[in-house]
Amino acid sequence: MLDATTPVAVVAVLFLVMGAGMGLALPATNLVALAAVPPERSGVASATVNAARQTGTALGVAVLGTIVASSGRITTGLVVAGVATLAVSVVLATRMRGE
Repeated sequence: MLDATTPVAVVAVLFLVMGAGMGLALPATNLVALAAVPPERSGVASATVNAARQTGTALGVAVLGTIVASSGRITTGLVVAGVATLAVSVVLATRMRGE
């Protein structure tokens, strides 16, 4: 885990990987949302996807912050985030197969 003695280069690489992942994921989610609606509704769909993403991010930070604060360990929050991400990924993957 990271602590005060972690080299800046390690933190920079981790942030680079996270940023690349988000950079690849966000346009794909917008594309899927916009492809599912008629062209005249694309503005509403784009706004809804972005509002849902920002709301989910805010709620995720609040919930995971609460979990970390109550448990006293950041690894607990990371495990919860990983399990939640895996569960959502499985649901989406199985739901999207038929479409």
